[in-house]
Amino acid sequence: SEGEELDAYFAALEAAQSATNDFQGLDTGFSHLNRLINGLSSGLIVLGAMPSTGKTTFAKQIADQVVEKHSDAACLFVSLEQSKEELRVKTLSRLSGVENRDMQRGRLDTQSPAWAKVVEAKDAFAGFAGRLQVLEGDRATTVDRIRLAALQLRQKTEAARLLVVVDYLQIMPVEGNFGDTRQKVTFVTSELRR
Repeated sequence: SEGEELDAYFAALEAAQSATNDFQGLDTGFSHLNRLINGLSSGLIVLGAMPSTGKTTFAKQIADQVVEKHSDAACLFVSLEQSKEELRVKTLSRLSGVENRDMQRGRLDTQSPAWAKVVEAKDAFAGFAGRLQVLEGDRATTVDRIRLAALQLRQKTEAARLLVVVDYLQIMPVEGNFGDTRQKVTFVTSELRR
């Protein structure tokens, strides 16, 4: 009953109180977002927006920053659309301040100050990259495959906390027919939550 569980619940609630923290979950690297959502807490968060508005770049930056800020955390980034190379260059671009298009198209002189910034960014990225895994999705990337990859990453890194990002729920392969995309996404989110 509620009466039997109240004291234990209240003790846990009291232990979570802190006048020094603005939030309880993982630090996303975005102070306003942390205060708004109480940091990244256990559970499922779905980010949705119009196409080509930067959802993947935003999610990748959060993944990088969580792993960089929390030595006890690891991240599995499941990408059903972009390659590992495309995601890596996003990180190098953010850390260096150099346009990712210039890096991808080979437009940088390796003796230039811009390239020196990319080299520094690579060294910074190396500091947390061992706890960040990108799984390039395909037709075999089901929720069960993601669960297995997450468990393997947690075991390999001995991470106490694990962030799983699935980029592009709408194209995730599932068994069965769904009337529309909304029904499919509802099914996938339910499976991911489970």
